[in-house]
Amino acid sequence: MSKRGFDGRQRLVVVAGTVVLVSVLALILAVQGYHTLLEETFHDRSLAYAQAFAASAGAWIEPLDVEMLRAASRFLLVGSALFVRIELDEDLIIDERGEEATTLDLSPALPPIVPIGEMLRLSSARTYLDVTVPLTVVGEVRGSVRIGIDTASVVARGRITALAAVGIALVVDALVLGLLFWSHGGWPLRRRDESDSADGPVPAALSPLVVGDLRIDRAGKRVTLKDRRVELTPKQYALVEFLAERSGRVVSEREIVETVWVGSHYADSKDVKQYVYLVRKRLAKADPDGRRLIVTVPGFGYRLTAEPVDEGLTGR
Repeated sequence: MSKRGFDGRQRLVVVAGTVVLVSVLALILAVQGYHTLLEETFHDRSLAYAQAFAASAGAWIEPLDVEMLRAASRFLLVGSALFVRIELDEDLIIDERGEEATTLDLSPALPPIVPIGEMLRLSSARTYLDVTVPLTVVGEVRGSVRIGIDTASVVARGRITALAAVGIALVVDALVLGLLFWSHGGWPLRRRDESDSADGPVPAALSPLVVGDLRIDRAGKRVTLKDRRVELTPKQYALVEFLAERSGRVVSEREIVETVWVGSHYADSKDVKQYVYLVRKRLAKADPDGRRLIVTVPGFGYRLTAEPVDEGLTGR
C-alpha cells in the first residue's frame, strides 16, 4: 500500500473516532439534561403535592380529627407515598408507613420555614424524595407534614428515555460510519498506534477547585471533603462549584439564582435557602464541621470558607 493510501486510512480512523466520540458525548449530555429536568420537575410537583395535603390536613386540626387524618394518610400510601408523618405542637399524631418504610428512622424535626425535599435511598437501593412542609393552622405554623414519595416512576421513565436515545444514537452512528468507510473503499485493517492516543492538557475550566479540605473535581463532577465523598445532586453540585469559584467572597442570593438557576423564571431566594440547607447537610455527612464551611452573612448572602466558622461569627 502506498504511503498516501496508508495516511488516508489513518485519517479515516481519526474521523470515525471523532464521530463516535461526539455522538457519545451528545448522548450523555442529552440524557443527563433530561434526567435533571425530570428530577427537578418531580421535586417541584412533589412539594406542591405535599403542600396541598398539608393545607387539607390543617382543616382537620381544629377540632382535631385524627381518624380523618389517618384515613387521608393511608389513601396516599395507596399511591406513590411510602410514609406520611404529621406532627402537631411537637407531638407525633400520625405515622403511617408502607411495608418498605417500616425500618426507616424518621426522627421528629423542627418544622421547616419553607418546604424542603431531599432525595434519599431505601435499604433496597430504591430512591425516594423525603418532603417536609410546614403545617399551618389559622395562619400559624404549628407543626409539619412529612411525606416520602417513591421515585420508581421517574426512574422508569428516565431509563426508557435513555434506552431510546442509545438506540437512536447507535443507528445514526452505524449509518454515518458505514457511509464514511464505503466512500473510502472499505474498512481499514491497520491497528491504531498507541502514540495516537496521547492525552492533551486539561482545560482550565475543568481543573480541580480546592478550598481548604474541600476538593471539587470539575471534570468528574465529584466533590470530596477530607477525602470523603460528598453525594450531591446536579443542582447542589452547581451551587458548591459556584461558591468555591468565589471562595472567601460574599455572594448574594440574586447572584446565585442568576448563575445556578440560569434561565429559570421561577427560582427565588427560597430555593437558595433550601439548597444551602441541603448542601450543608451533605457536607456534614462527610465531616461534622462541614456545614460550617458555608457562612451566612445576614443581609448580604453566603460565603464559602476554607475553615469552619462558628455560627456566632457569621454576622461579622
